[in-house]
Formats: sequence, C-alpha cells, structure tokens
Amino acid sequence: MKLLLVDDEEKFVSRLAERLELRGFEADWATTYEEALAKVRAEKYDIAVLDVKMPSMSGIDLKNRIEKITPGIKFIFITGHG
Repeated sequence: MKLLLVDDEEKFVSRLAERLELRGFEADWATTYEEALAKVRAEKYDIAVLDVKMPSMSGIDLKNRIEKITPGIKFIFITGHG
C-alpha cells in the first residue's frame, strides 16, 4: 500500500513516513500543497494523509484537487488543533 503524507511540519511528517515504512507501508511525504500535487501527478497513491490546517491551502481543498487527479484515492485527515 502506497501512502502520501502531507503536513507543513517536516520533522513530524518525515518521521511518520519512516515509522510507517518500518511497518511495511510505502510512504512518501510533502510539506506544501505544490509538492503534494506534483507527487500525485507523478505517482499512484492508495491513501493520502492530509493535515487539515496548512499555510496557503487547507487539507480539505488539497483533497478536492487530489481527487481530480486520482479518482478513488482514500483520505485520512489529521490536525493538531482542537
């Protein structure tokens, strides 16, 4: 299973990708919506894990753009806010 992790906190998202890879997942990560969209255009992902609150574009808006590129992809949303 191939995952794309998107969060503006590089330390968090890179470590999360490492932990998931130790558990057998293939995980790429991005810290901006531009980087995430470029990866989605270049690769096929099964699941995108998106931070809800990011600079420039919310995770919800990013979801809508990713769905147009990769119909059928599944999403998980994360946030550090209550």
